[in-house]
Amino acid sequence: MTPDFTVQSKADNLSLYGRHWPAQNPKAVMNLIHGFGEHSGRYAHMAKHLNAHGISVMAIDLRGHGRTEGPRGVCRQYSDFTSDVDALLAHSKTLYPDLPHFLFGHSMGGGLVLHHGLTQRDSTIAGYLVSAPLIRPKDPVPAPLKALANVLRRIVPNGGMPNPLSGDKISTLPSEQADYEADGLNHARLGFGLAIAMLSAGEQVEAQAASWDKPLRLWHAKGDQLTDFAASEIFAQKAQNCQFTAFENVEHEMHNDTSREAVYALMLDFMEPKTT
Repeated sequence: MTPDFTVQSKADNLSLYGRHWPAQNPKAVMNLIHGFGEHSGRYAHMAKHLNAHGISVMAIDLRGHGRTEGPRGVCRQYSDFTSDVDALLAHSKTLYPDLPHFLFGHSMGGGLVLHHGLTQRDSTIAGYLVSAPLIRPKDPVPAPLKALANVLRRIVPNGGMPNPLSGDKISTLPSEQADYEADGLNHARLGFGLAIAMLSAGEQVEAQAASWDKPLRLWHAKGDQLTDFAASEIFAQKAQNCQFTAFENVEHEMHNDTSREAVYALMLDFMEPKTT
């Protein structure tokens, strides 16, 4: 399969696989960052819906994921992920220099988007959309396991551990559960370095929540089995300029559950230009 585009991450010149869903006569662009173990191709339905409302969508497969090269689940340091996001944004702004740009992230990608917004201070981003971010995992990581991973990431930089996700934690819909489990581009390997990086970044996001002041649309499922709902709720309470929605009776991927249309509606309401 030929990618719509490739971009090089400034961290190490790694070639990142990209997808582009252009809208006719677009009025905005959404840059998309996927979650752990998945890939940008799983967002084709979302992209096509946004296209129909005049929003172009651009996405990459992060290092260690999807069709981007490199060992599965491996990101030796979080700044490499930040460089991947920056590469996407730079390419998107080149293609659409005169349109407002939004940054969307789900799960691991949601945590990355929050961290990016807090640390990079990119004034060109019109707003941030964040779904079920990994600020804290649903189940706390035992201290001995975290310490072991911290040691192993130095001894075996490309090493990792199994981290399988079952479809029933993704969606309540059997068809979505089956699609997730049958997708050959999904993987279940969590690199030691990535595990430590995600936990550390989440702690930083929590600590800096009160300093958030950019337009933010945040949503999370109350019964999420993978990322902690309470962490998102607390972040939203502390942050400035944040709209928060809690979904009930759905799982982690609210955009792939019975709440799909409601999720799309709140995304469009946030991104579409308001008329007076």
